[in-house]
Amino acid sequence: MSVESSPSGQRVSAILVSHNGARWLPEVVAALSSQVRPPDYLCAVDTGSRDGSGELLRNSRIDVLDTGEDVGFGGAIALAVSQLPPASKVIDQSGELVEREVEWLWLLHDDCAPAPDALAALLDAVSLRPNVGAAGPKILGWHDRTHLLEIGVTIAHNGARWTGLERNERDQGQHDGDGTIPVLAVSTAGALIRRDLFEEIGGFDENLPLFRDDVDFGMRAHMAGYSVICVTGAKLFHAEAAATERRAIDVAGGTFHRPHLLDRRHAAFVLLANLPLWTLPWITLRIFASSIIRATGYLLVKLPGYALDELAAVALLFTRLDKLRIARRARRKNRLLPARVIRPLLAPWSEQIKLGAIRVRDLVLRRIERVPEPVVGNVFVESDDAYEEELLAPVKTGFWRQTFSRPLVITILPLILISIIAGRSRFGSLAGGALARVGDSGFSYLEFYGQSWHALGVGSGRSNHPFSALLALASLVTGANPSLLVSILFLFAPIFALLTMYLFLRRTGVAQWMAIAAGLLYASSALLVTSIDSGFLSTIVLIIVLPLFALVVRPLFTRNENDVNWRRISVIAFSVALVSAISFQIFISIILFFVIHLIYMRYQRLDSKKVVARALQYGVISAGAFLALAPWSI
Repeated sequence: MSVESSPSGQRVSAILVSHNGARWLPEVVAALSSQVRPPDYLCAVDTGSRDGSGELLRNSRIDVLDTGEDVGFGGAIALAVSQLPPASKVIDQSGELVEREVEWLWLLHDDCAPAPDALAALLDAVSLRPNVGAAGPKILGWHDRTHLLEIGVTIAHNGARWTGLERNERDQGQHDGDGTIPVLAVSTAGALIRRDLFEEIGGFDENLPLFRDDVDFGMRAHMAGYSVICVTGAKLFHAEAAATERRAIDVAGGTFHRPHLLDRRHAAFVLLANLPLWTLPWITLRIFASSIIRATGYLLVKLPGYALDELAAVALLFTRLDKLRIARRARRKNRLLPARVIRPLLAPWSEQIKLGAIRVRDLVLRRIERVPEPVVGNVFVESDDAYEEELLAPVKTGFWRQTFSRPLVITILPLILISIIAGRSRFGSLAGGALARVGDSGFSYLEFYGQSWHALGVGSGRSNHPFSALLALASLVTGANPSLLVSILFLFAPIFALLTMYLFLRRTGVAQWMAIAAGLLYASSALLVTSIDSGFLSTIVLIIVLPLFALVVRPLFTRNENDVNWRRISVIAFSVALVSAISFQIFISIILFFVIHLIYMRYQRLDSKKVVARALQYGVISAGAFLALAPWSI
């Protein structure tokens, strides 16, 4: 499309960045061609797509610039801007300069489709506000056009992204106000930015190829003397493909392919590069503490990859302090206002606490109950089969209402109350039945386990049972207090058993209410009740962990051979060692089961190579678990 002078004195150059976005591009191109006020110039930058995105754009008669797949969003925009001609000048008949035309850059992702009047609404809003340097639309869901995603964005002091919206909040005009909202930043999806501002502050930071570049740009725009607004009359539908891990990420030299790692690293970078120098020690401490707390939470909900991302993000950032120093020096050159001007636009402290609570709730409940659906369908379709259940579900807008309306919470809360009332006499140090006297501390248990000679009767040199070491390590959760740990296990054993069985059934495809019912039956089994009454601690622990153990070994018995690799074999061997430390009869049962399964595979006349490979895997698991329990197992 050619560059022409706009009669309104506002010229718009639209820049579309594409990376393997062929799934969404037809809708995006159709939305751009339907604009009431079309852009004066439209070009696209394709960053090494391998799905035909570049050909699709060229067939739509859009100028396309090609780059490598490791070029981030900011680099693609900078390349496109460098190819644009300088802003036009309006000359009267006498040949004198009347005014310099204002040029705007309209930034677009390949998975965002603006409404037909989006650009017109943005231009109307900025034409009345000459101090605005950037404006963004109201962002809604790609499929569900009532799902409100963003009306501007900001950041908390611990790096959390904050939109000020409830989860699954629906757009009913409740945030529209007079049509504009002053915000810290707007998403780069659909952002309208003054070209002179973009060139003045140097565009997007090259250290932020993806994620948080919008927040960083908004901070620098404010400190350069401009304001940023969200225009609620302009709407844009966004699939958020990269943030929801619906496509691979190839930026940052091919090093960071995990969105969570990239997001957390960039969040810390934005805070440390833009906030005042005297606040950096406090911000650094908060970033470290937040990463540790988040990593612990991810480990508790069995997401070790995300936990590693949290720690690696901070480690990678602080190994390149030279980049932070250069970034802070560059920001000082273009800063007209002090950094305190952005303080009122940061997320308030109360909301930061709420963000943490919501995050914990989502980790424990939402990741168990729901797996994200793939993005398919049309942005202009009123409903979609993949999202039919969500569209027909009742709207829940409150945090507490969302939490306490979940079936799992409704089931667990009464069970917790009953357990506390029924076991009120069990608080403190437990004794009696088959339960031996609990040690004073977890460290004394470890010391006892490591002794080569035990002063029992006339003395014994036999190896101690590894369950003692497990109990000692588990007591670290309660501050190395094994008495408190044992009390909690006996008091809440039915609840823990229900949760583990529920998790196992949900991960194997069982419906939610059926999984809850089966979990209740498992938690009220006669074996568990008898073990609690008789004081069989090891049996209680075994009942709780067996569903988790079944989840770990389940890939061994699926038809997909790619589910089993040597890393999985190592995890299974470690899991077998753990359950065998609780009860060695489990180890014998597992060996017998392996032998029976191999005989069955041979009886089914399967390929002998597959049988041999599976026999080797079983041998490694058995030997690894046996040696892990040495010398007691020997």
